[in-house]
Amino acid sequence: MISNTEIQNTINELNNEYNKHSSTKNDILYSKLAIMEFCGWIEQSFDEILFDYLNRKSIGTTHREYATQIIKSVYSFKYNDIKKLLVNILGIKNLEIIENTISSPDLYKLDQILSNFKAKRDIAAHTHTNGTTQTFDTPSIVLNNLNQLFPIIQKLETEVNRL
Repeated sequence: MISNTEIQNTINELNNEYNKHSSTKNDILYSKLAIMEFCGWIEQSFDEILFDYLNRKSIGTTHREYATQIIKSVYSFKYNDIKKLLVNILGIKNLEIIENTISSPDLYKLDQILSNFKAKRDIAAHTHTNGTTQTFDTPSIVLNNLNQLFPIIQKLETEVNRL
């Protein structure tokens, strides 16, 4: 089962440091790090869900290795990219079953949060703070998004576990 305890603790620590406002540069660094940590958690959570699925199924070595390569080759986390990954590992019919059990507003929220943070992660990963004029979500905003996203990913995991 995926957990959000460690990522919540990490983002809370970053938020506490951010709230000290020791310098503008540090505020930016704490914000960027919160975004990067959150996005890393998202990717690892989907990987964990799929690897757990593979471990529960009787799949031969060749096909397990192939599935593992597919999972490890997806670095993006826009929902359409995740959807392709889910289709590759679970099958289109199983994805349809899963999506039919998750409410449309939750699927929309999942898509929006993933898309928004994909863009934010890309900016955070490809800029440095020296002289930057970029602004980043504060760790508290990242934590709010985590709290919105976690129940949806849990629901998705529950449905994958039912397959």
